[in-house]
Formats: sequence, structure tokens, C-alpha cells
Amino acid sequence: MTISSQTANYTSYKYIVTGSEPGPFHTIQSCLDYVQALGETTTILVRPGTYIEDLTLYSGINVTGASEGQVIVVGAHTPPAAGTLVLTNLTLQSATSVLVSAAACTTDITFQDCTFGTSVFVVDCLNWTGSLHFDNCLEQSASNGIVNNTGGSAVEILNSSIGAGINSMVASGVTRIFGSRIYAPITLSGASSIDTSYIEGALVITGTHDVTLTSSKINSGAATAITATTKGLICIENCVMHTTGLTAIDGTSSVELTSCSFGDTDTIAGTIVLSLASEFKSTRGKVVSYLELEDAAFRCNSTDPDDGMVLIGNTATNKPVWASIAAGSGITVTPGAGTLSIASTAPFTWSAAAADAGMAVNTGYINTKPAALLTMTLPATAAVGTTIILQGSAVGANGWLIAQNALQNIQIGNQTTTIGVGGSLASTDDNDAVSLVCTVADTTWNGYSVVGNITVV
Repeated sequence: MTISSQTANYTSYKYIVTGSEPGPFHTIQSCLDYVQALGETTTILVRPGTYIEDLTLYSGINVTGASEGQVIVVGAHTPPAAGTLVLTNLTLQSATSVLVSAAACTTDITFQDCTFGTSVFVVDCLNWTGSLHFDNCLEQSASNGIVNNTGGSAVEILNSSIGAGINSMVASGVTRIFGSRIYAPITLSGASSIDTSYIEGALVITGTHDVTLTSSKINSGAATAITATTKGLICIENCVMHTTGLTAIDGTSSVELTSCSFGDTDTIAGTIVLSLASEFKSTRGKVVSYLELEDAAFRCNSTDPDDGMVLIGNTATNKPVWASIAAGSGITVTPGAGTLSIASTAPFTWSAAAADAGMAVNTGYINTKPAALLTMTLPATAAVGTTIILQGSAVGANGWLIAQNALQNIQIGNQTTTIGVGGSLASTDDNDAVSLVCTVADTTWNGYSVVGNITVV
């Protein structure tokens, strides 16, 4: 049946739904069923009005509104199992979702110049495999996750401003978002790209595929901006990530950052593998490429070093990391704010001995007493392994003698001094020298180097 109206410019449409106006089809479903019975593929035109119907839609029978924003269809509709479907110039409202199906169907569905007012999703077809296209669409909803699909449907959103609330969009196939604003969280598990777009919600990336974000902004509020566990590579270029939460990027994936900025929190979880890091952060004046200089503070991979840490190479990731120096045997490491002190726990020093005195551990003495015998007394307390040296010289022409305290003795080869204050070592010639190491704490010393003819008493 053909209905035409020259004045209303409907001459190109064979089937027209007139609503309450005179005409053969007052409901959309009656027109759809009529055309389906004829076996035709065509587009039916719907005149302005509100149509409260739960539609059964057919492949090849497209539906277009006569005037954008003036054709309101209220209901939850069943899409066809296979083929194609195009919905144009319609305001689609539903107390639940607009298109609902639990079947694993293959229909390619396109929404063009449509406005949505739903409480859950536009397409709630969890097992769907056909592609889903949104072009130049708008939003009226308080809650709309747009797509709920784990069956692998390809999703394309172009030049649209859709989504609302905290209900998350779930896309499992190849997904492309371009020139659009999505006002809902997004979960992606297929190969995906987001280009020149704005995401008002957290982005979760799972699966095994690569994902690219280019010239886009993610504003996730208190939630993490991007949580990535995909085994593929995530390339983020010229993007802004704004979150007031603790972490900007979290997860376990490999991420390339190029010319990106963080509006607030800039923390990247240590479990993220930054295979390339280059970012500019305008809010704090930071230039980053593995190494950062922010507010005159030196950082590495967005990590602040603790006191005394140093930057070292790391072959595991080919990126420098902050590390603490561990103290080894005989070494102490003392970190501080902007300082790092490394010292031997037993430093050895030399001293000129011009007068009789008690000896200190880990010290070497050079005899410079010219007028008489130099007498130096062993330290009263000494730990095992500490040393002393007494070196003669031409200045000390009268030689030297090492005296002992009570209970002390000195072993030179197979000779041992008398225990206590009666024992001693003495030089014969001006340049005689002896090096001693404590072998029993406080009491016993052993000569490990002897030069000249030493007298053992």
C-alpha cells in the first residue's frame, strides 16, 4: 500500500505510520507486520507522536522518524535474529533496555540520529555476535550503559554523546569510539580504539588484545582512571587522565605512555609494565621519560625515593630503579634526607707517636720520639679482628716497646709474651715494625707481620 503526501514531503516512503492521524497504520508494529508478511525490504516512516509499543523488529525493515526528536517510541523491543536493522531519527525510551535478547544472534544493528532515554542499556544482548553501530546519537537517560555484550559484537560509536550514570558499558568485540562523549564507565575485552573522545567514568581493559587511546580524556572521579589486565599492549597517546583516587593507572598490562597528562593523581601501579614512558604534566610542570623532574624533586617511574636511595640499572625491565645500598661486612650505610654516608665499621688510621701513650684499636703508630725509648701500651679493650701497627723510623732512634695490661699477652710465631704487665715486645733496630691483630677479645694479640729482630719478653 502506497501513501504519499506532496505537502508533507513523504513521497519517498511507501509505508507510513500516522499515529492518531488518518492512515492505514496507526501503530509501528502493525506496519512492520504488514511489510514482513509481504516479504519486502524497505524503510517505514513514522510521523511525529508518542508510540508506546514493545516492538518485534524484522531484518531489512528499517524504521525512521519523520522529524528528529519528535517521534518517541516507548518500550523494550526484540531485534531480528539475522540480517540488518537501521533505526533513524527516533527517541527510544524504555523503563528497562531498548533492545533486549538473550539469543546468540547475528543481526547488524545501526542507530542513526537517535536519542535514548533508558534505565539500563540501549542494547542488552549479552550473547549477540552481530555488529552494533551508533552514529550522531544523543542521551536523555539518568542511567544508560549503552551496550551489554559478551558475545563478541563489534561496537562502533561515532560523533555521539551517550551513556549515563554508573551502569558500565560492556563491549567484548572490536570496539571503536571516535569523536564521542561517553558518560558511563566502560569495560573492553576486544581489540579497541578510543580516539578524540571523552569518557566520563572509569575504563577497564581485560582480555588478550591491544587497545589504543588517542587524543582523549578519561574523567573517572574517585575511581582509578584505567584498570588494565589485558595481555595485549595498551598505547596511550596525547591523553588526559583525571582521577581524585589513589591510582591513575592500575593492573598488570604493558602500557605505552606518550605525551599524556594527569589532571590530579598521577600514580601508576608498580605492577603496570611501562614499556615506553613519556609524559607531560601541565598541572605541575613535569617532563617525564622514566626520569622525572617535578617541583625540583627527582623521581623515577612516578616513584619518590626514600632517604639515601640511589638510581641503578635494572636489566629485568631495562629501566632504572631506586634502590637502597646494603651494608656489607665491615661497612655501615647511613641514609638521610639528601645524604648517604658509607663508612667502614673499623676504619684504620695512622698517627705519629712522639710520646709514651696507650694505643687505640685500628690505628697505626710511627715512632717519632727522638730522645728515649717509646713505650706504647696495648688497648685495654679490643674486639676480635681489630688491629694495631707500630712502625719504627730513623727519627725514633732509641726504638720502641709494646707494654701489656693485666691478663694480656702477644703471640709471635711460636713465642708468647708473659701474661700481664710483665710481658712486652721490643724493637732492636730503628726501623723494626710489628702488626698485631686481636684474636681473643681484650686479652690476646697475634703478630701477623713482623719486620726486624723483635724481642719477646
